[in-house]
Amino acid sequence: MIGAGVFAVFGPYLVVGVAALLAAGPERLAGSAVPLATAVDAAGAEGLAPVVRVGGALASLGVLLSLIAGVGRTGLAMARRRDLPAGLAVVHPRHRVPHRAEIALAVVVCLLVYYAIANASAFTQPARDRRWPRALNVLGLAGCLTLVATLPWRSVLAGAGVFAGGLVGRKIVLARRATASEAA
Repeated sequence: MIGAGVFAVFGPYLVVGVAALLAAGPERLAGSAVPLATAVDAAGAEGLAPVVRVGGALASLGVLLSLIAGVGRTGLAMARRRDLPAGLAVVHPRHRVPHRAEIALAVVVCLLVYYAIANASAFTQPARDRRWPRALNVLGLAGCLTLVATLPWRSVLAGAGVFAGGLVGRKIVLARRATASEAA
């Protein structure tokens, strides 16, 4: 059963990798920032490039999910060794996941994003409204971005995609409210 599971995961990667190599060749793929799109273009199927990009974005969300699960379990193990607070060393009795560690991770990520946005916003304040020098805003934003830069690029890309989706969703809600208030 484990062998079938490994093949179910490895098989598609193998097929895609071989197809990309046959379509574009190793030199062209190695020099590309978007190798799958390059392979699709080389195969003469440029119209499928948007599908490949969307598929890559969805795959990145899957990677983000596995990263959250992995970091949550790492947090659980560290809490069990007392490297993190012992309260994080709890496994949910029904779902069997380290729910406290995963919630703590989500809170840290949200705070990081919140403070990055807050520092960037405060930087734009007029001088008369400032309480602190702009250098502190730059330092705060740089600190947040430095923490983000230490994350795997796929996680950063997936996170950016989630935030972009949130912004699009917010824009849709605001547009619907505006339409509803005009109709009223």
